[in-house]
Amino acid sequence: MVRRLWVVVCLFSTLFVIGCGGSSQRVLTGLSITPSMLTLQVGATEQFHAFGTFSNGSVQEVTNSVTWSSSDTSVATISSAGLATVVGSGRSNITATSSITSSAILTASSPVAVALYPHVSGLTTLQTQQFQASIKGTTNTDLIWSVDGTAGGSSTLGTISTSGLYTAPSVKGSHKVSVTSQADLGKTDSASVAVQDLPGVFTYHDDNARSGQNPDEILLTPQNVNFTKFGKLFAYPVDGQIYPQPLYVRNVNIPGQGVFNVVYVATEHDSVYAFDADGHVATPLWHVSFLNPDAGITSVPGYLAGNIIQPEVGIFSTPVIDPASNTLYCVAYTDDNGSLVYRLHALDITSGAEKFGGPVVIQASVPGTGAGNDGNGSVPFDPAQHDQRTGLLLVNGVLYFGFASWGDILPFHGWLMAYNATTLQQVGVFNTSPNGYGGAIWQSGAGAAADSDGNVYVITGNGDFDPTIADYGDSFLKLRLGPNGLSLVDYFTPYNQAELEALDKDLGSGGPLLLQGLGPPSHPNLLAGIGKGKTLYLVDPTNMGGFNPNDNSQIVQSIPGVAFTFGTPATWQNHLYFAGAGGYPLALPFANGVLSSTISSYARVFFYFPGAVPVVSADGNNNGILWMVHADATNQDNYVENGPAILYAYDATNLSTLLYDSTLAGTRDVAGTAVRFAVPTIANGRVYVGTQGEVDVYGLLPN
Repeated sequence: MVRRLWVVVCLFSTLFVIGCGGSSQRVLTGLSITPSMLTLQVGATEQFHAFGTFSNGSVQEVTNSVTWSSSDTSVATISSAGLATVVGSGRSNITATSSITSSAILTASSPVAVALYPHVSGLTTLQTQQFQASIKGTTNTDLIWSVDGTAGGSSTLGTISTSGLYTAPSVKGSHKVSVTSQADLGKTDSASVAVQDLPGVFTYHDDNARSGQNPDEILLTPQNVNFTKFGKLFAYPVDGQIYPQPLYVRNVNIPGQGVFNVVYVATEHDSVYAFDADGHVATPLWHVSFLNPDAGITSVPGYLAGNIIQPEVGIFSTPVIDPASNTLYCVAYTDDNGSLVYRLHALDITSGAEKFGGPVVIQASVPGTGAGNDGNGSVPFDPAQHDQRTGLLLVNGVLYFGFASWGDILPFHGWLMAYNATTLQQVGVFNTSPNGYGGAIWQSGAGAAADSDGNVYVITGNGDFDPTIADYGDSFLKLRLGPNGLSLVDYFTPYNQAELEALDKDLGSGGPLLLQGLGPPSHPNLLAGIGKGKTLYLVDPTNMGGFNPNDNSQIVQSIPGVAFTFGTPATWQNHLYFAGAGGYPLALPFANGVLSSTISSYARVFFYFPGAVPVVSADGNNNGILWMVHADATNQDNYVENGPAILYAYDATNLSTLLYDSTLAGTRDVAGTAVRFAVPTIANGRVYVGTQGEVDVYGLLPN
């Protein structure tokens, strides 16, 4: 009986006693675990092994004969067979237990990963961008920064500090900023940087030719302007409707605040705002108001301005900026205790302070016997009857701006006024119908155009036409400033001017566009214009042709039926772009000095009243994008918009390719309520859209 019991104990204690039946015993004297220390990433597994050392000096694997445990199961779990699974980051002791206990150390970490923000950035030359990098999965958080593969960058690529501050070079170009983990050189992230050298958008439709073209845009391309990569970035609220086109200046030193790219916005509440164009500062850099309610100076109620817009009229035209003197010029309309007054303001773009002794009250009078004359042979300018709608023009140190009517309410005329940009003194006045009526210069907000010689071009609206008494309704006019003020140099009037006048086909609903080198050898430079009559006219600005009562054969070309147009067409790569009311945006090509009447491409979206004013961004001859702003819903009976503005982008080489519209991403990209004839401003990878209560800013989404 005793013998049998000893056998059972021997069998039960195999791990500790190797010999039985009187043979020598082998007792476990040591226990080890392999591996004894290791680091794993979350999600990894590892097979642990246990080895016993016995009293006779032998070593045997005992993995399946020990009890396994993890000191922290939120870090790792382990099976009865010694297979560990990493479930979270941290540290755990993996223990094997028998008559002896032994442990291994397991350190768990997330996979090494590096992330960079933002992933895309548009900068002006010498501007800085602070990149943010995050790293996980390692206790070694040291990073290596590089530009185009060069650690720390260089003066030609742009430099980047150890903290991720990138300073753009002095020349434009595209670059890649990268950050790499020192702990794992295979883990890196990169951002695209476009360094652009566009000095600014200083005037309506981009330049004095009114081309509507920004050829210095390298960040926005047909490949990345889509609703997954491009959208609304932010918006700045303002105190009124924004009818003027936003303007832009790079690298402006704002006293006490720093250097910014700045977007300038004027409102119908007689305010001018300067905002950080890149969205780093949420509040205005500065804001000035030309109102003083305590002194009885308010904006003009809409009912006093023909109910053209509601509820008020203030700054209705696009200002102009002189970058040489850091001056913004604008015309503001106010109600001064019942008297309606226009004033010309000159503002310092760094602070909003008035310059050159401004503002000055706008007044004028010309000889004549036309509508509203004083009975003494003069026609005075009446601010209560006239609408300062045309964008301001600055050329050779002189400011030009035009006036029209409030809803064709008589008596009115077309006026073009010229002021010295430094003294703010009036140096010229021209009235388009001094002995009749009408001939408004409004152009749907377009500015007068100017050539390199300083000649100024406008297009007039409905009104009397009789050149023998200096009345020029529905005409192209070329004017020049001389010692005796503004004088008419040349003109063109369509043969059917009387019909245009009678049917309200208003030639001057469109603005002038100067085209260099696109005409035939005998007429290389052209002046283009189109209005409500849908006929496109191409005129030689050196010999405009006057009036031919039979036809328009005296001009270079006329193409009927193009588009019912408000505003100014855009041009790029030998094409003209139109977005008429009640039609599809379209492109007409030039070939061998002739503009084809055959459409090269057209958009598939129908634009209702009032159509749109197109502009083009491009990198020289490449990556052309046609941009337009249209109203989502329009009350066509009283011309009051009530829907959000919609931003459209098309491939300029083929308008059937819609790249983006701001309705595609649901509510993410919705703009403010639309205004008529809005012109988007494209600068430094962003698009600025004025609406009824905010300026909306679009661009490539940061990630």
